[in-house]
Amino acid sequence: MNSEERRALPWWQIPHALGLDVAFAVCMWARACAEGVQASLAGSGGWPLLVGGAWLSVMVPRLMSKTSRCRAWPLVCRILLWVVALGAELWLLWLLLYEMGAGMLAFVSYAVALLCWSLCFRWCWMKSACWSWALAIMCYGPIVNYAMSFYNGAILFQYLSIWGMAGVFFLFFLHRQDTHRGRGRWLTWTCTLILLNVSCCWCVVPAEEKSILGLFVLGVMSIVLLRWLVRGRGVDACDALDWPVMGLAAVAHLCFFAV
Repeated sequence: MNSEERRALPWWQIPHALGLDVAFAVCMWARACAEGVQASLAGSGGWPLLVGGAWLSVMVPRLMSKTSRCRAWPLVCRILLWVVALGAELWLLWLLLYEMGAGMLAFVSYAVALLCWSLCFRWCWMKSACWSWALAIMCYGPIVNYAMSFYNGAILFQYLSIWGMAGVFFLFFLHRQDTHRGRGRWLTWTCTLILLNVSCCWCVVPAEEKSILGLFVLGVMSIVLLRWLVRGRGVDACDALDWPVMGLAAVAHLCFFAV
């Protein structure tokens, strides 16, 4: 894609180019996860951390990449994005050090370490694994730290719900990679089989576990839907639809399972 095509960015891709769709999806998944484990995220103070952390984890690599569409924008826009990113980074540091306390640092350190490790791997599936775990920790960390009063970061890995959330995000990132590379339909059938298995498990699990498992069912269902929607429509359709559809899956969970 040449510079003229990159400058002609359609309006429906502006939220993706600015990373707003990622922040929306992560916040909705965090709220749905809190609802699934019957915790409260509203009073935890984790909303600014989730929004800023998700936005920075997407925008900083884009601003540094030579192939990103942001590099083709006017200099004033790029400087403005850098200023906003720097302000968000300082704001998050202030929240972590002075507002939220040292307990949250344990969870943030896991997420930051995974994002940094993703830069070291050449295999795309390893990068996807690091990104999926980082997002799952970002969504689940404030709930455990504030609502459940656990301050040891290793406690995260003892919950099956965070493993399920990381698995859904991992399939989602594999879907993005396959779409960008024009791969075949093997992932569609894999996600369909996983959806059938998780749906069968949802029918037999106890009532108190149906909410969080229903979130994973909706997440895998969204990936299958995305595979059908973006088939033959190219990368632009994937970039415009993938994160909003994942966010709407969490919104649907809140509508059906909220108490």
